[in-house]
Amino acid sequence: MHEHGLCDPVLKVIHDRLPADLAGKCVKVRLRVSEISGLTEPALQAAFDHAHASHEGPQVQLDLRSDGLLGNCSQCGEVVEVTPDLACAQCGDTGVTLAAGETLLIEEISVAPAAPKPAAATHEH
Repeated sequence: MHEHGLCDPVLKVIHDRLPADLAGKCVKVRLRVSEISGLTEPALQAAFDHAHASHEGPQVQLDLRSDGLLGNCSQCGEVVEVTPDLACAQCGDTGVTLAAGETLLIEEISVAPAAPKPAAATHEH
């Protein structure tokens, strides 16, 4: 599944940049993707949930943003928003290569207490 392969680089960034002991914590990650990526928040969240269940690590909660087209600007040397006429939204250069599903931009990572597990239902007789 495409989404599972995209989790690995994000999890590596989390592992490399955050404290090792995140027990009882939830890592909130805001990602930006190109509108042509085909990624959806539910599918990507399911991949992160599976990674969390399969490996020891923090729970990851995603906020996926798809604000428009993204591309690699040859002038700016980075991933940028692309205008409707396929130019760089920052510098106006038309030397932009559209970025599809291979591009995830991590906009923000924060750590919060993990969401409490739902309490077991009790039945009174």
